[in-house]
Amino acid sequence: MARFAEWRVLQTIGMVDGTAYNYEAERARLTHEQANKVSLEVAELRGELVRASEVGPYWDDMVSSMRAKLIGMPPKLAAMIADAVARAKFQSQAEAAVYEALAEIEKDGLPAAARERHARAVGKSRAESGEAAAEANA
Repeated sequence: MARFAEWRVLQTIGMVDGTAYNYEAERARLTHEQANKVSLEVAELRGELVRASEVGPYWDDMVSSMRAKLIGMPPKLAAMIADAVARAKFQSQAEAAVYEALAEIEKDGLPAAARERHARAVGKSRAESGEAAAEANA
């Protein structure tokens, strides 16, 4: 009981684990972070900001669909050519052009740090939703 009383006194005067805390500095930091959070929420409500965790799956689906459609175009277009030799030549050239374009598009220019932040955020949100689902099933 005496150790708890000592700990409580140290906590009250701003010392825990031998470290002194500046109440005003911590309060200012909290106020700053709260203002940042509200700013982000307002931007989201205005439609100026979208969560990556919400956009990511839709973007992935859209890109996959676009890729499949582009890969399917050369055979469809080549089928319109009557001459078999010309058709084969056209199809191979069209396929090469499509794959070249896809290779260039894959290099999105997103910095590695941004990609890692996004991966962590998506992983964290998936883990949280998995925990919530596990709790709901329990």
